[in-house]
Amino acid sequence: NVDIKDFCGYAPQDNDALLADIAEEALVAVLPEETLVRMETRSTGSTDLGDLSCLMPVLHPNAPGAVGTAHGNDYYIADPERACVASAKLQLGMLYLLLSDGAARAKQVISAHTPQFKTTSDYLKYIDSICTSGNRITYTDDSVVVKL
Repeated sequence: NVDIKDFCGYAPQDNDALLADIAEEALVAVLPEETLVRMETRSTGSTDLGDLSCLMPVLHPNAPGAVGTAHGNDYYIADPERACVASAKLQLGMLYLLLSDGAARAKQVISAHTPQFKTTSDYLKYIDSICTSGNRITYTDDSVVVKL
């Protein structure tokens, strides 16, 4: 007999548009020479940020300064200033915008977001519902039974 266990991978990442607006505003303020490239589609890359985006607003910016294929053996940081220092400046600029004025922008982002799942429990129930396991192929004396 064959026992197959199916488990889902990461959920597609859905970047929050308001967080992207804040990132762009911060970029203009702290790194006016850089340009924000928005990913308007959902990403299916391997990151748990996709799972988090089912529950809360997220943004996964990519900093410039590296060359090569991401996760490849030719990937390396060619410009540490852009990859590390500029990235830190952008993140701090975003934090300033999100938390200034009593965290008004952060509260706006949270209140405007409609999560795919209302609670973590709802999300975990969904994940459990699409994960399966059991005997899929059973051999008998005169036949093979396949369950899909």
